[in-house]
Amino acid sequence: MRAALVLETGQIFFGEALGSSGEAWGEVVFNTGMTGYQEILTDPSYAGQMVCMTYPLVGNYGINAGDNQSEKIQVQGFIVKEAALNPSHWQMEKNLSRALAQAGVVGIKGLDTRFLTRLIREHGTLKGAISTDLAQSLPVLARRLKAWEPPQDLVAQVSTQKIFSLPPLVPPSAPAATVEGSGVSSGLTVAVESETSGDSGASGRSTVSRESTVSEESTVSVWPRLFEEPGVSEEPGVSEEPGVSEEPGVFGEPGVSGEPGVSEEPGVYREPKVFGEPTASGESALPQGSKVPSGLESSLGAMASLGSEAGDDRKAPDPELGADPGGEPFHVVVMDFGIKGNILRAMQEKGFRLTVVPYSTSAEEILSFAPDGIFLSNGPGDPKVVTQGIATIRQLCGQRPIFGICLGHQLLTLALGGDTYKLKFGHRGGNQPVQDLLSEKVTITSQNHGYAVAGESLGSTPLQVTHRNLNDQTVEGVRHRELPLFSVQFHPEAGPGPSDSLYLFDKFAELMQQRRAQHAS
Repeated sequence: MRAALVLETGQIFFGEALGSSGEAWGEVVFNTGMTGYQEILTDPSYAGQMVCMTYPLVGNYGINAGDNQSEKIQVQGFIVKEAALNPSHWQMEKNLSRALAQAGVVGIKGLDTRFLTRLIREHGTLKGAISTDLAQSLPVLARRLKAWEPPQDLVAQVSTQKIFSLPPLVPPSAPAATVEGSGVSSGLTVAVESETSGDSGASGRSTVSRESTVSEESTVSVWPRLFEEPGVSEEPGVSEEPGVSEEPGVFGEPGVSGEPGVSEEPGVYREPKVFGEPTASGESALPQGSKVPSGLESSLGAMASLGSEAGDDRKAPDPELGADPGGEPFHVVVMDFGIKGNILRAMQEKGFRLTVVPYSTSAEEILSFAPDGIFLSNGPGDPKVVTQGIATIRQLCGQRPIFGICLGHQLLTLALGGDTYKLKFGHRGGNQPVQDLLSEKVTITSQNHGYAVAGESLGSTPLQVTHRNLNDQTVEGVRHRELPLFSVQFHPEAGPGPSDSLYLFDKFAELMQQRRAQHAS
């Protein structure tokens, strides 16, 4: 099926439909990552945007539930040069086209993404539309786009509607705990405590528990299995939904079994079991945790592929980092402006106990949880429109140690009197060099933002610049000169991207430990 990408400048790109049919509007941006397309698709920070991947081949390892960063695909549209028809990976559950189709997301492939990227760099972020309706007048569509204003209330759309809690990740040898409300025994406890009412925060808290188990051959995904929409056929390349273009991802003929790499289920690739046999040393030849997910269940709180019985290879929480010397985990309240699952997982792996709250939760209610620290998450859109969150952060300053990233970094700056502005085409990718001005160390960082803190606005504030982007010298981090508050523009959790900056979570733990020590004396 043919499709077209129409830009507000009047330029029109023709290609092939990828995913669902129909029409979608959004801001067209580009991402320079060579991998991590699934994390990009499900990152709430991309809400309202159409993402063009600069790397020419996308989808070559398929889609799996474990890499999801939220409960659904968040992008408005997806633009690639070439989409892999038959991806190959032991975790793969479906191909890219099918995932987009089942999520109702319109995409396009086969156009010149290098030229499109150059246009965005020249003109800045552009409004665009992807459409499979080529019978309409596309120049008229371009004129309509020019007058269109993108939605501004993006944070309200992606923030959680419930308050829920997440414990530190348990050591592999510890007994598995129960995911409350999910029906999964996974080494993780999730308590969905309350549901918000409008914009006023949360009402009374309650916890509902159900218990079940997952076999040793399963792992628990970050989020529930996505994209399983009713009315979509399980047969590759065939959809019960009219006008949906899908591509087959078949690796073996249906009904053939017993051969390595061939599955009786069309479109699903299984690694030959011979590679999982024990070696001479008695250890599996596969990496720990490398079992094909089967029959997984999850819930809103299940943020990690856990389960000690499934062979989890992550390290246990370090009590010197995630807890005080007495062993009590640090309790962090997370203000959710559109948080990614990998950020929550990174803090759990540091040994933090988390309470995740909607962005509209009041300062009074946040403090009622008696946290050791407060985390301000990433999220989409213009920080200046999140007035409720800015006001709440202003009230929280000085009450607890605060750590913000991405949108949270911008909101903290605005709350303390700084200013922000829109970048010409943003920073999106896993290769942004950032220098820590205090240590002069340079790290390669993962970033996804279209706005930045205005460095010249910080002179009259109590904030000090701590990090700079070495590509364009934009502000990448700040800290308060007196209070235990700091933030960075980049993503230290590496989802996707390098893990050079995980030390920032240790810094956050140190601030919380200092506060505990002060209040204990």
